[in-house]
Parts: sequence; structure tokens; C-alpha cells
Amino acid sequence: MKKILITGAGGTVGLSLSKFLLSQGNEICAIDRSEDALAKLMEIKRESESKERFHIEFGDVLDARFIEEILCKYEVNIVIHCASLKHVSTGYCYPEKMAFENIVAFSNIMKVVRNCNFIERVILCSSDKAAQSSSTMGASKRFLEILGENANIPHIKFIAIRFGNILHSNGSLTDVIEKKIVENKPVTIRDKRMTRYMLTAQNVIDLTMFAIENGGHGDICSIETPSAKVIDIITGFLAKQKSRIPILYGENDMNEAIHESLFNNVEINYVSRNGHFFVYNKNKIGNLSKRDKEYLTSSNYSPIDNPPFQKFYDAF
Repeated sequence: MKKILITGAGGTVGLSLSKFLLSQGNEICAIDRSEDALAKLMEIKRESESKERFHIEFGDVLDARFIEEILCKYEVNIVIHCASLKHVSTGYCYPEKMAFENIVAFSNIMKVVRNCNFIERVILCSSDKAAQSSSTMGASKRFLEILGENANIPHIKFIAIRFGNILHSNGSLTDVIEKKIVENKPVTIRDKRMTRYMLTAQNVIDLTMFAIENGGHGDICSIETPSAKVIDIITGFLAKQKSRIPILYGENDMNEAIHESLFNNVEINYVSRNGHFFVYNKNKIGNLSKRDKEYLTSSNYSPIDNPPFQKFYDAF
């Protein structure tokens, strides 16, 4: 049994990890600053047969003293840092706010874990937008990866996980479409060429467990999942829901990337494949095939209709 702290535990990733890790016999401390998020966590606790191993704390990762108190109170072994401002649109409108919150929150964790000898690993939830950051969100996530990579705390491994868009997560493409269907309003896409890496909540759980069990200090881990045109996701989802709401094309007014990358053209030479997972470490030469390099450096490479990814549609 491990004692695991999950920050931002009321978000899509945090909730999924809380339920899974609790089911595996671990002791979980879930923290969040959102009242709605806390309500979701309390619902998990009410339904759990392991209430005594699930602790919920109302607090903010921007408060270093709060984090230190929680780490010491529960003698945490593993920190999974999910809390962040994550929407590109938020960073576009409030860049200073996003940069401040994301950087200070992770810096607080780095500062307080230094004196906690019982902590073994810190897992940072990053983003594919960190690979070739063209937004405040992506840039802030990349900065956090660098902070962890260069941390010099002998007893702690800092490991980052990078992933793309989670189906049915809060504010995700499918979440937006579902709301548009209910409201009977058109769906707008900024550019019909856009492609994205897509994954399920289970993919994130698998990636997190891989990082916990196999990650070394300074690693950035990712998982092989489908990549697809956003327009194909929209039309496929509407067809599955038997909806005929219109699709409109707007302007890419927030300068969002047309295609994403899981690793950039410099990192790719230091990435190795391990089953369905990919691991970057700046000190280790990689072993990728040409196909893997093309897939990892552009979401435009691997279409969703590839045979291995047919089951992806079941997640709709």
C-alpha cells in the first residue's frame, strides 16, 4: 500500500486516478479548491467500501504551508500533481494569471517535498502542448517539466506524463458537443485541418501507473493513442448521438496549433519505446523507428481509422 496525494483531485484525471488507486488498496489524500470538485470527491467516498483510506482536504496548492501540512499529516509516498489552469483559451485571455498559478503551485510542491524523506516520486501531469509550446498553457507546462527534470533531491524522482485530449473530460471536445446537442446549437471548429491526439480516462490511468512503476528521474512518459482530425471526431460523435446540429467554421483567433506533437524534433532522438509507452530522458539516446518518430512529432500522422484504433470509437 502506498500513501498518495493527488492535487486537483476533483478534475477528470484526478477523479479517475482517485477511484482507481483507492481500488488498488492505496491510501489516498485528495485535495481541491473547488466546491463542485469536492462534492464529486465526497460522492466517491460515500460509495466506496474503503472510506477509511480516502481523505479529502479543502485547500489550494498555491498555499505552501497547506501542502506541507498535508504531506506530513499523511506521510505521503507519491505526489500526483494534476492541479493547474489547463485551457488554452484561459491562457490566451489571462496569460500572467495562468503562468503564475501553474508555476507557483508546482514550485511550492518542489519546495516542501525537499524536507519529506518519506516521499519517493512526484508525478507531474503535463500536456502534449508542452512539446512545441505555442500557448501560455503549453509553455507553462514545459517550464514545470524542466523544473522537475533539474530538481536535485536525491531521494525523489520527478517524472512527467504528457498526453493529449481526454474524451468526455470537463471542457473537452465531446463535452462541448454534448452541451451543443442539448442546446440545439451549432458546433464551431476553428480550422478543419486541425488534428489532435485523443485518449480515454483509462489511458491516463495506464500512463500514470507506468510512470509510477517504471519512470526514472527526469523522464517524460507518454502513451500511444489515436490521433485524428477534429472534424472527424465531431462528425463521428454527432453520428453516434444521431444529432443533426450544424457544424460551422470560425477563425483560429487564439492561434491554436493545427497539429500537436507528443515530443519535438530535438527530444525525439532521446525517446525510447516500451510496449505502448514512450519515454524521453535527455541523458539517454532513443531507439525509435521512423514510424514512431513520425507519429510522435505530429498528430497528423496516424489517422483514427488505422485498424489498431478501431475500438476508440466505442468510447463515444
